[in-house]
Amino acid sequence: PKGAFILEEPNKPTVKKEIEVSFHKQNIHLVLHALASVLGFNIINTTDMGQTRIDSLNAASVGSDTNRRYIVEQPHNVVNINYKGRADKLLRHLSNLTGYFFAQDGNTIVVKPNETFSVLVPQYEELLNQIESTVYLLGGQEISYDKLSSHLSFKCNYKNFKKIKKYLTHLRDNANLVSLRVVLLNLQYS
Repeated sequence: PKGAFILEEPNKPTVKKEIEVSFHKQNIHLVLHALASVLGFNIINTTDMGQTRIDSLNAASVGSDTNRRYIVEQPHNVVNINYKGRADKLLRHLSNLTGYFFAQDGNTIVVKPNETFSVLVPQYEELLNQIESTVYLLGGQEISYDKLSSHLSFKCNYKNFKKIKKYLTHLRDNANLVSLRVVLLNLQYS
């Protein structure tokens, strides 16, 4: 069907401000504090339990011992950045490094570890089973299929989103071959 296998990326930040930053082995939370200060934005971090507001007014104390005590260092949260350019491209780079999604709402940037997606998938059971298992293997979580709307829903982080999008784009580009294969399989079973 028209519109099948199309996976849209969530709203990306459009902060055009030119910045220059350099961080070596810094926790992503400290980097976000500094960005909030430089950009004059609020950053809502939903990567921890609940939500944490990283207020640009409090960002001046980045790097102090009091801030470092509550941050849990994990390997995927430590980043090395030497960047000069537009802020929105830096956030894209941070998505690639951390797997987090960054979305903008006015003067607020929201950081999410996972995003929920929905994609139209034709109701061919063999094809659907293959797509569900591949999405799972590519990092999709909480996968479900709504037969009424023919939509497959799943959650994933940014890194896995890129893999799943590439897979679905490949399916869409080869949809005629996939449909022919499904028809042939259905004919074999009849």
